[in-house]
Amino acid sequence: MSRDIHNTPFDEETLVKLEIFESYTKEWLPTMIMGNFESDVCIFDFFAGPGYDIVGVPGTPIRILKQIENQYNCIKQKGVTVFVCFNEYYHDKYELLKTNLRNFISASSKLSELKEAGLLKGKILNEDFATIFPKVKRIISKYPSLVILDQNGIKFTSDEYFQFLCKSGVTDFLYYISSSYFLRFGTQPAFKMYIDIDIEKAREQPYKHIHESILSQL
Repeated sequence: MSRDIHNTPFDEETLVKLEIFESYTKEWLPTMIMGNFESDVCIFDFFAGPGYDIVGVPGTPIRILKQIENQYNCIKQKGVTVFVCFNEYYHDKYELLKTNLRNFISASSKLSELKEAGLLKGKILNEDFATIFPKVKRIISKYPSLVILDQNGIKFTSDEYFQFLCKSGVTDFLYYISSSYFLRFGTQPAFKMYIDIDIEKAREQPYKHIHESILSQL
């Protein structure tokens, strides 16, 4: 059973991952906002969590809003609407997420102003990823989009999603899979139906290089 990363303080691996996500969002937003796309921009966080860990360290939803706040002047200058979609499957976390996002936006004069002006729009959803993804594929295909996929496992790692994102016109995506899952479950049929690689070949490398070995087979 997958551990719940939100019931304890984020570990070092999770913090590094969050910093990568936030750094990418920081660079992606001004590029899309100030580009010549003549279009709104969209950010999808399909495994959002409650917004913070148990000690109040921000997760991806809050970090995304912080970066939108940092682009206040660019958004106002270009008149570009930023649409954000946060999805959390577990109902208790979904309720926390709604509260945390509402409080964060209310405490920010810039985000509140963008929301009032219709330049910040969004949805907070409580659905299974397999249900929601087909509903938003048209939006991802149409608008410049950043898609964050940070599931705690590998269930939704398959060509059905990966190939679509690769072929979408102006779409960037960040897909996180822990290398440890490959070593622990890589020979199991339930794992191989999503990603089928040579685990024994991957194990030939020292564990600290396992991610490189896996990447070379994808």
